[in-house]
Amino acid sequence: MIGSFSRPPVAFSPAPFASIPPPMSASTLQAPQSWVSPSTHVYLGHSKEIETIAWSATGRYLASSNSEGTKLWDTESPHGSRPSFISLAATEIHFHPTSQSLLGGCGYSRRIALVDTRHDGHKKEAEFAFPEESTAVSFAFSPDGNLVAGCAKGRRRMLSVWERRNPSTPLATIAVPQDQEPRKIVFAPQSSSVIVVALKNGQLVVQDYTADKVRTPPFLLSIQGGSLDALCFDPQGRRLATGGAEGTVSIVDAASMACQCAVTRLDATVRGLSFSQDGAFLATCGEAKGIDISDASTGEQMAALANESRATACAWHPRRLSLAYTSYSIGIGQISVTDFQLGQ
Repeated sequence: MIGSFSRPPVAFSPAPFASIPPPMSASTLQAPQSWVSPSTHVYLGHSKEIETIAWSATGRYLASSNSEGTKLWDTESPHGSRPSFISLAATEIHFHPTSQSLLGGCGYSRRIALVDTRHDGHKKEAEFAFPEESTAVSFAFSPDGNLVAGCAKGRRRMLSVWERRNPSTPLATIAVPQDQEPRKIVFAPQSSSVIVVALKNGQLVVQDYTADKVRTPPFLLSIQGGSLDALCFDPQGRRLATGGAEGTVSIVDAASMACQCAVTRLDATVRGLSFSQDGAFLATCGEAKGIDISDASTGEQMAALANESRATACAWHPRRLSLAYTSYSIGIGQISVTDFQLGQ
């Protein structure tokens, strides 16, 4: 079935978080005394700037991608610093939520591709295609991994949802007006029927795509004036974070869709957001040289990590307090993984 956006947006004006401390220098790690002995490991493998990174479900594998293709590291192997190459060029990648060998990517064509990284040559498992004159810009797996949702820009802008094992026919397709270009899409963590989409015009779309409700107008929230380029839920589904061109990060209560706080200290376009495995911390990266780590419940800055360039992506390890983030310098695209320990 095909639906469309038609409900007027709901005004959304997050109040500034009054207790945010002044900006902190990115030249060194600054953190509360309870954060002790951080150490960093660097992974090299790209000659161009990395566009996107992802951890596998267990955290054993770390992947990165750009127009050159995808590199895959086994971080538990003695030879983990030697990546394998996957012929998958992407601006966004995700591992399947239950299989650490299934990796998906999109961004340079109208297709979302899934590959099985266990096979020599990395066997392509499935492709989910949007119509001609479209480019797949973002995708997500449902919490159980049985569905794939994607959004496309171009002359034919839309959202589609497929069964992972039936890529030929979408379960639902929702048309997007030309003034509402989609940028990011995620599933609500506790649902396989609700998707949340970030738009270029600063709005969030919350849509139930199931067959009997696909014609129901979506719920729209006006988050900010500029483009929304980053979007993520915490693993528990309690909070939703958004960021984009204005440099503001909004932390939203997922149940009420009311803003808990707005982090305004960044003063540069936000490119990546990631919650820690327990949902306690939010990492933010982007055009600013440095990685900001906030208390997810208050927005208060907990740490600032140095970075020699802008960071296009960041991702917390799914099982421990380790943060991966990108940088680029003189023909080298790299991932740094900083391990934290919490003291008493």
